[in-house]
This record gives sequence, C-alpha cells and structure tokens, in this order.
Amino acid sequence: RDAISYFNDAYKTGGAGADYALFKKAYSHGLQKDYSKKVADLKSLISGFPTSRLIDDAWFEMGKTWVLLNEPQNAIGSYNALVEKFPNSGYATKAMLNMALVYYNIQNVEQATSIYKDVVRQYPKTEEARTALAALKNISVEKNKVDEYIDYTKQVGGMATLNNSEEDSLTFTAAEKLYMSGNINDSKRYFENYISKFPNGLNLLTAHYYKADCHLRSNEKDSAISDLRFIVNQHRSNFTEQALVALASLLFEKKNYAEALEYYYDLLEQGELKENLSAAKVGIMRCQYNLENAGAS
Repeated sequence: RDAISYFNDAYKTGGAGADYALFKKAYSHGLQKDYSKKVADLKSLISGFPTSRLIDDAWFEMGKTWVLLNEPQNAIGSYNALVEKFPNSGYATKAMLNMALVYYNIQNVEQATSIYKDVVRQYPKTEEARTALAALKNISVEKNKVDEYIDYTKQVGGMATLNNSEEDSLTFTAAEKLYMSGNINDSKRYFENYISKFPNGLNLLTAHYYKADCHLRSNEKDSAISDLRFIVNQHRSNFTEQALVALASLLFEKKNYAEALEYYYDLLEQGELKENLSAAKVGIMRCQYNLENAGAS
C-alpha cells in the first residue's frame, strides 16, 4: 500500500491522530507533485481541525504550495493568515520572508521592503532578520537607493549597522552597477557621490577611472582630464597605463603640448603594452615638434 492510502485510511478512522494523518497525506501529495490535492487536504485540515497543533504548519505548507502553483495572491493570503493567527509560531518569521519574496517577484517592491523591515523590527538578532537585511541591501542596489538603505541601517542600529568598509563597498557597487548597465549619466553622479563620501575609499581609483570614461563618452573632456590626473598622480595601479594614454592624448588635443609631453614621457617609462609605448614615442615627437614651432614663431 502506498503512503497516501495509508494516511487516508488513518484519517478516515478518526481519533486523536486524524489531523496528523491528514497532514501527512497532504505532504505525500506534495512529494508526488500533485499540488492541487495537497492544497485540498490542507484546507480540510484547517477547517476540520481548528484547534490542531498543525494549523500553522498547514498554512505554511499551503503558502509554499500556492507558489509552486503560480498563484502568488493565494500564497500571500496563506502566509498572511499564518502570521496574523499564529504570531508566535516558529513559522511566523519564515512566512513573512516568503511573503516578502512573493511580493518582490510580482514587482511589488514597496510591499516587500515593508515586510522585510517588519522582520528586522519584530525579530531582531535572529537569522531571519539577517536574511531580511540582506534582501533590503540587494533591493537598495537594484533600485539605486543605497543611501536610503545606509540611513536605514543607522536608524536601526545593532546588527544592521554597517562599518565604513561595508558602506564603501555598497556605495561603489551601486555606482558600478549603473556603469556596467550603460547608464552613463546616473553613474557619473553616483561615482561623484562615492568619491565625495570616501576620499580614501577602497575603490577610489576604479571610481575615478570609470567616471573619466563616462565623461569621455559624454564629451566632457575637462572633467575626464581631472579624473585621469588623479589616477596618474597616485601609486602605479592597473589603471595607470591607460590613464596616461588617455590623458596625454587629451592634453595634446587641447594643444597643451608641454604637459602632454610630460605624460608621454611617463607613459614611455611606465608603459608595458607595445602599442602604448609606440604611441608614447610618437606623442613625444609630435609634442616636441609643436613646442619647437611655437618657440620659433
């Protein structure tokens, strides 16, 4: 005999364990991916055994099953019923997290955020609160609201508090995400904010380099020069060589031959790529030629 038949007979027999047998029958239907029958049995359990200790289990399982059936509103209703009727249940926080995720997946980010914050407020210092904070952080990056999240963590305090390096990383990640998506205008503003907030930041050179690239794409050459100057005036990094190439070329284009010449010499000294070394040599000759002509005139 299969498990479903066994539990069905036990349920129909009645007695003290009938509610448990019905719950196990529902669970067995779920294992067989017969989710509609699982829901039907769980509903029977809730209506037929209102004082059973398994009611909160039933609501939780029903919420999960509605998700599998792609019925988000029913899932929300089940999770919400559990939280309202059994706020002290061990499933309450898990139901709130699951409900927030359902809201997020149907694009109701505002409601998802509200529930995650409720978890942090109502169940501080729990693993579920940590999960909620991680979700709130991810949402803040996705929705370009990192500053709001940082302010929120400062208000909450305790386990939500971010140290300086975490704030640094989060603020930079938000800017980088915009940059990688091709959102040049917003990423410029976010990199500017990062540089202002973290003048000694862990990602400072990267921020200046990406910001310079944004300015170049926007034909804001003076602003790009400012960022590139910052990079080449620091200790050598992965960005130094390409920054020297771009900076020397921009200055030459602006007919600032003397300064361009200095950076071409720096490129010749520090460069590693053959094409950049060749560009440095040509740049030096062109700068010297223009400077000599300017002096002769």
